Amino acid sequence: MRYFKFIAISFLFSIPTRINCQDVRDSVDYYINKLDTHSVAVSTGHPRPRYYFDYASGWLLKQPVDSLNKKMFGLLTDKRKVLAAHVILSKKNLGDYFPHGETGIYKGDELIGFTSCYNHFSWTWISPDQTIIHDVEMKSIQDFWRKLLRY
Repeated sequence: MRYFKFIAISFLFSIPTRINCQDVRDSVDYYINKLDTHSVAVSTGHPRPRYYFDYASGWLLKQPVDSLNKKMFGLLTDKRKVLAAHVILSKKNLGDYFPHGETGIYKGDELIGFTSCYNHFSWTWISPDQTIIHDVEMKSIQDFWRKLLRY
């Protein structure tokens, strides 16, 4: 009987903790906080681009569009998150078929980086620590999504 009481009490005390942890791990905000310029990668492919999504961006892609669009749109002003937000918005709302391309950046004969363009947004990748996104690109993509989503 003591064993049964111990198990019952243990179970009751563990329920709020389990539910609370599950809510945190499954919230959109939790995964949005994990996004950065390394969360997505887009490379040229024919006829569609090839993608890489980390766990956070992959999880966000599986969420309903309605719950995601406004939050992703809000990230378009954050240089660390704008690339991931733009790719997620593009995949969720438009599919795969839009302009994309890459141009190599060379120092002599050595390839040192890429300038990439994906669905009207350009950025430069030099190294894992250096992704360059210009303010004019951020403003342009904010206007693009504002018109498309009617915000």
